[in-house]
Amino acid sequence: MSRSSSIDLVGAVEKVEVVPYRPAWPRLWRHERNRLLDAAADVLLNLEHIGSTAIPGLVAKPIIDMMGAIADGGQRPLLVGKLSELGYVVIPTGMTDRLVLRHTDAAAQLYQLHVVPLSTWPEQHERLMRDFLLRHRQRASDYAVLKVQLAAKHFTDPLAYTKAKTAFVQ
Repeated sequence: MSRSSSIDLVGAVEKVEVVPYRPAWPRLWRHERNRLLDAAADVLLNLEHIGSTAIPGLVAKPIIDMMGAIADGGQRPLLVGKLSELGYVVIPTGMTDRLVLRHTDAAAQLYQLHVVPLSTWPEQHERLMRDFLLRHRQRASDYAVLKVQLAAKHFTDPLAYTKAKTAFVQ
């Protein structure tokens, strides 16, 4: 059975799928970064590849996660307008300090952009975790084992999967 990693924006359940590292992920990230900056460089002050697809060799959900910074929350509508022209849609998360947008390209590759205020950039956990795992390969291997176990256990519950990783991430 093929496991899907996408989310149907009209209410279907997202399924957790963890796959081996794909060497194409850095290239896909660079391509998408260029598209985003071409459309919104005047609003996006920082833009980085985050998440497990940013760690060479690490298993991951096949989603290119990115994090960008804007000057402040007042720029959200401008950014949403610019990125909607690229096919990005806002994902409601309930987080007041973060905007999350998703886009799926013609090849069915999913991209997720987390947008935060520039003032919070240095302490964003996703960036810190990425940097830690890049420096500590054994911990990255430990994290990979955990992700595979949790994906099998929480296949149809992405929230439970994410919560179950919290202790390791912290």
